Amino acid sequence: MPVCQQCGKEFSAPFWARILKNPELCPECRREKREKVQTYIEKIREFGRDRYLDEREERELEELKSRLGLSEEDLREANRILENLRRLTKQADIARYEARLKEAGEDGYLDPEEERELEELRKSLSLTEEDISHTIGELVRLKRLTAIKNGKLPVLEPDIILRKKEVCHYEVPAELVEERTRTRYVGGSRGVSFRIAKGVYYRVGGFRGERVVDTFKEVTDEGTLYVTNKRVLFVGSKKNVSYPINKIVAISRYADAIQFQKENEARPKYFLIRDPYAIDEIGLIVNKIITGI
Repeated sequence: MPVCQQCGKEFSAPFWARILKNPELCPECRREKREKVQTYIEKIREFGRDRYLDEREERELEELKSRLGLSEEDLREANRILENLRRLTKQADIARYEARLKEAGEDGYLDPEEERELEELRKSLSLTEEDISHTIGELVRLKRLTAIKNGKLPVLEPDIILRKKEVCHYEVPAELVEERTRTRYVGGSRGVSFRIAKGVYYRVGGFRGERVVDTFKEVTDEGTLYVTNKRVLFVGSKKNVSYPINKIVAISRYADAIQFQKENEARPKYFLIRDPYAIDEIGLIVNKIITGI
């Protein structure tokens, strides 16, 4: 007869159970084990009512596990429930970090104190770099904007020929958008023709109508927009457009484009930029250069 490895008593077990399962516990001890496991599971569900498992609750579960004498083998089902709760907790912690990052970046900048607070929050929530990898782009953008705000402009080595003492601070793919006009006539008439004699007609009443000029915007070129300490330069496949820094009188930023206005410019030009972050950075850099940083 098999001997219970918990209470040391012999117990009878069906032949098929001895062959297939090799029972280690007697029926009474198995029932007690099931009750302990159920107690542990109920505690997990109690802690999980708010879909969050904090450090204190983690410690209590570990202490309960030790007190009940449960092994990892005993807790296979419970651990599946526990791991699901931990995933929910991780998601909540990441969302909390994201919310703080968004709050810190509402003004478009990230000062050293805010950066320290974010790092301390990450560590306190036990978040790894991988957990917040999707926020790295936003962090880099905020740091870059902060550096520009503080007068630390990036310095690049572009593939264009710069002038003497000219330094390139930015480059980004862009499309040139220009205003075009189209003339049409509305309300015109071809008039009426009358036959006077064979092969001779008299036409009356014809006029072209009112002249209407339509203005529309059109992408006319693709290329790269450069910002240097001397000018804003668009180098396209068809033509180049240059704005000397000292001639720029206004900068207009849009969701997907930026416009520079210079003195006596006949028709405005827009530069379509797919990266919305680049629009903010370009506008800030040009403003810093114009104002002398």
